[in-house]
Amino acid sequence: MTIDEAVKYSGGKNVLDAGSRKYAQNSLFSNEALLFAFNCNYSIAPSYERLDPRENKSVKKAIKTKQPGVFAVTDKRIFLCTSIMGRSEFKELSLNQIQSIDDAKTPLVGTAQLRIKGLTEVFILDLNYGQAKHLSEVKEIIASATSKSQSIQISSASQDIPEQLAKYKELLDKGVITQNEFDAKKKQLLGL
Repeated sequence: MTIDEAVKYSGGKNVLDAGSRKYAQNSLFSNEALLFAFNCNYSIAPSYERLDPRENKSVKKAIKTKQPGVFAVTDKRIFLCTSIMGRSEFKELSLNQIQSIDDAKTPLVGTAQLRIKGLTEVFILDLNYGQAKHLSEVKEIIASATSKSQSIQISSASQDIPEQLAKYKELLDKGVITQNEFDAKKKQLLGL
């Protein structure tokens, strides 16, 4: 399945997100399977903060600075990316970094918000009416992929580290990730 197909299935494809969809497609590794994707408005907040915007100014600021992009779930990670008018951003969480998933629905309007908490950041995603219908499906896909990833990770912990490093180096060379993100991932993979 491609990003375009997944976004179309989720009910959120539009002309304005074409750059973000292309960026997301180019960010997929050849050895990972795309499980779900949709376009959305998103923000990222520090995970150590309380997520109630009435109590926390940095969360309130993160919510005000939402931007459009593509959210994707694969069998190895989740990621958010945006590419609009020459400005790109990419953030990812490996499945073993996901601490919790929760949501909030707006019953009268039919929209929802999905929050995925990682070790250091929380992805806050706004879902439109069509996407909100898939909310429980998305949460189940992430939960299932997370449990599969953790069991696979235990059995094949160091088998593919060189392959993963090569792929992250490829993303660095393409400009998808920064040198700091590459170095952090390299340390994580090597256990340093």
